[in-house]
Amino acid sequence: MIRIATDVGGTFTDLVAFDEETKHLTATKASTSLDITGGLVESIEKSRVALNSVDFFLHGSTIAINTVIERKGARTALLTTEGFEDVIEIGRGNIPNSFDLLFSTPEPLIAAGLRLGIKERVLYTGDIRRDLDVEDARAKIRRLLDQGIQTIAICLLHSYANPVHEIILEKIIRELDPSCFVSVSSRILRQYREYERSSTAILNAYVGPKVSVYLDGLKSYLAKSGFRGNALLMQSNGGTMSLDVAKGQPCRTMESGPVGGTIGASQLARSMGFENAIAFDMGGTTAKVSTIQKGTVSLTDGYTVGAYGHGFPLQLPVVDILEVGSGGGSIAHVDETGAFKVGPQSAGAVPGPACYRQGNVRPTVTDADLVLGRLNPSYFLGGEIQLGLREAEQAIQSSLAETLGLDLIQAAYGIVKLADTHMAHAVGVMTVERGYDPRDFVMVAYGGAGPCHAVSVARELAIKRIVIPYLPGRAASSRCRAKRRLRTQRYRPEASP
Repeated sequence: MIRIATDVGGTFTDLVAFDEETKHLTATKASTSLDITGGLVESIEKSRVALNSVDFFLHGSTIAINTVIERKGARTALLTTEGFEDVIEIGRGNIPNSFDLLFSTPEPLIAAGLRLGIKERVLYTGDIRRDLDVEDARAKIRRLLDQGIQTIAICLLHSYANPVHEIILEKIIRELDPSCFVSVSSRILRQYREYERSSTAILNAYVGPKVSVYLDGLKSYLAKSGFRGNALLMQSNGGTMSLDVAKGQPCRTMESGPVGGTIGASQLARSMGFENAIAFDMGGTTAKVSTIQKGTVSLTDGYTVGAYGHGFPLQLPVVDILEVGSGGGSIAHVDETGAFKVGPQSAGAVPGPACYRQGNVRPTVTDADLVLGRLNPSYFLGGEIQLGLREAEQAIQSSLAETLGLDLIQAAYGIVKLADTHMAHAVGVMTVERGYDPRDFVMVAYGGAGPCHAVSVARELAIKRIVIPYLPGRAASSRCRAKRRLRTQRYRPEASP
């Protein structure tokens, strides 16, 4: 049996193939192109593994979360109980920093004019107080479809207790436009908290069409290549789901890519006898931190897509991951106040760091690592990319060193030190701020840039031991060696007391 796992990141696409009979391991890496499936196809072709001989295909992707963060989702509408159209705009009153006088909540993913109230009312007990006005609902749905709406989220008050009205609305939409993507809150989450439930249904609708097109393209490519095995997608909770199920509930794949690395880190730590571990994943775009305690990956149902207070809540179990904008491609710059900063903007794979010699002239963390002698310019990405030391030096010198009055090495060291400090703070948030002593943890460092920066990050928090897995740059995709099981989580309808 041949098993393949792939991970599409913001900068690179990784693939690991494992033959269970011969124990032969194949690993490839390709740049993630603007056409996301392009990097995936390139990785598969590089591996020289015939897909018609593959029995198991596991995929992790950041397409869902990137769609939300970049606000490139479908034009979406919301059907909710009359009088509750502005719940998603009101949100919660808590803010991340009470001293921030300029704080503002994010603009809702759905404009006010596309949030329509439906005449109906269900009580928290599930009893119907007001029957659904079917004709009024049909007229409003038709009006939305006439405006070219591609996807509709349905979230009625207390539908977790009785979803009958949501089911009727879904049937009406299917009758009027079978191609419209429909996100029904009661199918995704049967719990109270109207704001979080509405946000979850909206996120599912917002990314639905784009993820569906992506998965259809993936299925088509696999079929044309002769693949007849089992294809699964990583869920944010560490389990897996079929591609068809993922098309209907893409919100469950928000952290599909990074989760694979955390699962792999937990398995590696357990095999070495470590119960407590910090999974430190530094890639090309961001760095991710998660914790494993007593051999178990930490989960949360208080996840926010985007920074807390500045993003959108997703009330589903997710591996507890903190993500910061410090990756190998993070751009170092001096802002309008004269402050020296690194990230969160990233050069990505195209054009990439200045040393890629693809037109970028802004310095990145990778450029700084190269100038400091941490990288071999002749053997980057397995020798596929020849790094340009002169281009890296010019970018740092012109953009930072001259502006800040530093020499080249000082400026390069400053970039690395600032990035490492950001990541060390993230580790502290996941441990110290939650009452855990980081000295009781081993750090598992992976990702393309993770091992290069792990020592500095660990030193900041007095972490004494670092574990670097085999093929650390492909750790998130190496989970093909472990048999991941399908995982479905169901909720009992729950009302407030």
